[in-house]
Amino acid sequence: MNPVVSIIIPAYNSERTIERCVQSAITQSFEDIEVVVIDDGSTDNTLAILRNLESLEKRLKVISQPNQGVSVARNKGLEIAKGRFVTFVDSDDCLGSEYINEFFIQDIPIDTLSIQIPSKRTDGQGLDSADSSFHDRSYHETSIFDASRELRLLHNGYAHGKIYEREIIVEHGIRFNPAIQYKEDVLFLLDYLRYVKRIRISNGREYYYIQHPESLSTKWKDPAVVVKINELIELRLKEIPFDKKEIEDFRKFCFQEVIYLIYTSKSTGIFTVYKYLKLLRESSASKSLPITMKPDRILNFLFHNKLFVSFHLCKKILNHILKLRFK
Repeated sequence: MNPVVSIIIPAYNSERTIERCVQSAITQSFEDIEVVVIDDGSTDNTLAILRNLESLEKRLKVISQPNQGVSVARNKGLEIAKGRFVTFVDSDDCLGSEYINEFFIQDIPIDTLSIQIPSKRTDGQGLDSADSSFHDRSYHETSIFDASRELRLLHNGYAHGKIYEREIIVEHGIRFNPAIQYKEDVLFLLDYLRYVKRIRISNGREYYYIQHPESLSTKWKDPAVVVKINELIELRLKEIPFDKKEIEDFRKFCFQEVIYLIYTSKSTGIFTVYKYLKLLRESSASKSLPITMKPDRILNFLFHNKLFVSFHLCKKILNHILKLRFK
């Protein structure tokens, strides 16, 4: 008989955290689960640790594949999963014992995405730093429109902390894009939201998200790639009833993000920088800035967000990006 929930964990060189992660999954108070771990070509002891755990727990499935990235690993987990529902856990994170149970305090209606607010965000040294990025709200259901505003889904569209109905994923062929390694979870979420009507929010706080200095989200990314990914997100947003202010805030964030990446780029060549600026100027993030925003206000916007140490540099980049758009 198939389990109710499949917990999918992609792992790569996670020898320091993988045992804690897997143990937190297999010791859930909700026992009708399977745990699927995809070792993505680890070169350390991750796979050996997983094989040992697999020998002790029949609900644990370990699959090894050549290194192909987190999106391919998650997609492999989706192929193998047998549960009615699936949820994703990152290998350096861990779960409270009531994480899965919290989703099923009440039956999950059809066409509803259930989201659990993360419990804590830490620096990897402990589990004592509360995540204050969400409002302290009780268990409730809401529309996608309201949830996009309340949870800032475009900013917090991580794969984890959500439980998906596998039938929807299979029927509509929803997968993580293997060509990208950044915001792939946001794209997956937006693809899924096209087929649900409501969102259920739980304040369980049983997911422990741990961000390390070497994590992907803290690494420099190519501004040109980020612009293209943001454009993919923009296309999805045309089909989903998101709060307009949340979309506007996200576009502003994308604009700031790419400006910062240009500034921190290792390539200081003027032609490379100009290429990035041209891409940004033509992107939806730049075009979405309020037309009433005067040049001096934009300068202050860039400068006071501490994206630059030089006012002269702010002005130079402003001239490249905005040209005559803002009068």
